[in-house]
Amino acid sequence: MTPATAITDIVFDIGHVLLAFDPRFYYAEIPFFNGQPERLDYFLRQVCTRDWHEQHDLGRSYEETAQELAQRHPEFEAAIHAWGPNFGAMLQPIPGTIDILERLNASGRCRLTALTNFPETSFAAARAKYGFLDHFSDIVVSGTEKIKKPDAEIFRRLIQRCELAPHSALFIDDSPANCASAAKLGFRTHQFKTPTALYEELADLTLLQRPVPNFAPSPIPQPF
Repeated sequence: MTPATAITDIVFDIGHVLLAFDPRFYYAEIPFFNGQPERLDYFLRQVCTRDWHEQHDLGRSYEETAQELAQRHPEFEAAIHAWGPNFGAMLQPIPGTIDILERLNASGRCRLTALTNFPETSFAAARAKYGFLDHFSDIVVSGTEKIKKPDAEIFRRLIQRCELAPHSALFIDDSPANCASAAKLGFRTHQFKTPTALYEELADLTLLQRPVPNFAPSPIPQPF
């Protein structure tokens, strides 16, 4: 049996694969930081940091974490409390990967599921906004599960819930740690870097047809 015919499931990450995430998409446009990039950089390095935000991926509420943080950084109180209500403005679709998802959905050759580190309430809003998320038969969300990648437990929940056989599944994620965790459980993995590279692998597996399309430029998040 060839690898192509063996793959019956494709599991997508969402953040930085289908939706680019960068707090600057929102904060760089608001008057609070207008014309002050150094102040915004400080805010994201020292106040609303990645570690702080990852609490939301684990199920903590924006209201609770923002209140705690604002007590320590009262000079940034308004910006801190703006994070949760404006999280959707920190996301931008990645057109090329969405195109790939649409093609896979149209082909019907593989079941499509998703496993994402995402705050629960923000994911509900994103699902209502982005119709391409309806292509997934199931989506496991860290904010709902209260556990996140690369913890093997959230992969096990995906496997059990979707009755998925890892050895016949391709897992797509931008994070090397997440791909490594999936590989230990038997998944074939693709570390996402560009839509073109992803399409090339799917074409090699005969899951999509060549030639590789010319994809529209993707939004480029800054390090966070």
